Amino acid sequence: MKKAFTYIELIFVIVIIGIISILVIPKFSATKNDAKLIAEVQNLKVCVHDIAKEYTTKNIEPNSNKIVACNNLSCFKIINNNNKDGFIKVSYLNSYIPYCQRAKSIVSKQQLIGNIKFGMRSVKY
Repeated sequence: MKKAFTYIELIFVIVIIGIISILVIPKFSATKNDAKLIAEVQNLKVCVHDIAKEYTTKNIEPNSNKIVACNNLSCFKIINNNNKDGFIKVSYLNSYIPYCQRAKSIVSKQQLIGNIKFGMRSVKY
């Protein structure tokens, strides 16, 4: 007598694998979006920190286009005032990227969005 899988057993195993994959695949997608969210918030923190450092050490209005972290932002935009008063504006781009709305709420709680002035008050990052 030969021992082998029957078609019913094979179908049953395929159905179980399908159910497990349906449960697991969204977890990987959420993890990827969480990683992008963390990277976006960290890039904004580094961008604001580097602009503040450049302004306070060199006493010039920094160019955010030359700062790598500022160029890697996809949910936010840095607007320079260009009058050497240490003022920048961080604005939220109305983006359809899934993690941008969550990034906006995190950044708002950390007071990194809106008008930021260096030199007159301390920068939170």
